[in-house]
Amino acid sequence: MREDNQFNQYGRRKWQDEQFKHYEKKIMLLHNLESQTEKHEAQLKEKDAEIARFAASVE
Repeated sequence: MREDNQFNQYGRRKWQDEQFKHYEKKIMLLHNLESQTEKHEAQLKEKDAEIARFAASVE
């Protein structure tokens, strides 16, 4: 009985570790996506400013 309990604890710990790694990977992917999104938004603002300067110079 005691061995079963120890095995169950080991199995539960192993499952928790796998879940943690899974969610840790998701968090890192979301962080990378957020970082890329911020970078792309900055590039879009830069392009908008460039277009506005060009439009102002044409008029």
